[in-house]
Amino acid sequence: MMFVLTGDVDENKIRHAYSFDMDEAGPVLHVWYSVQQTHLVIPIVDGNDDAEESSIETEFFPEGGVTRTSSDLELYWDDAIQYVGVLFRDVQIPKGATIDSEYIQFVCKSAGSDEMSIKIWGVDSVNVDSILGIDYGVSANEPTQATIDWSPAPWIVEFDAKPEERTPHLNTIINEIISNDGWEAGNNMMFVLTGDVD
Repeated sequence: MMFVLTGDVDENKIRHAYSFDMDEAGPVLHVWYSVQQTHLVIPIVDGNDDAEESSIETEFFPEGGVTRTSSDLELYWDDAIQYVGVLFRDVQIPKGATIDSEYIQFVCKSAGSDEMSIKIWGVDSVNVDSILGIDYGVSANEPTQATIDWSPAPWIVEFDAKPEERTPHLNTIINEIISNDGWEAGNNMMFVLTGDVD
């Protein structure tokens, strides 16, 4: 399972979250579903499973350039709007489960308090193998129809992983993915977070 995150265009609107490459303090997917009230906690398990992609050419990256080795994830601005992809492996949700609640928990790397809006969608695939380290390796993935808008509260204290650093519930996105033919427990999911790049 993979998700993508993005936001609107304003270089002052940013949240810095730790990536897996910084002491494995990367994003964690939490899922509750209706079979015996199961709660899954699924961390990023590899440095290549969280990544940033630039939406335009910058001093450091070509348009579409992807990095999978940064110590942090800028949601969603780093010299330009960027796509942030997070891939969660071995998601043990059975096909047909009813998703009650789920979110991605980030860990604050530095303070950010400006108002901002991030769009989140899933990758419309029943088993994403990897985030490709090639140009457009995040944004070129087919998005789910379901999307979620997130206006995070201020992030104040480094290493906080509280409600302020977690996404809204992602029920509609995950339900769409696990209802697809071919989904089975143990597959991977990817999410993308980004801003308004129109």
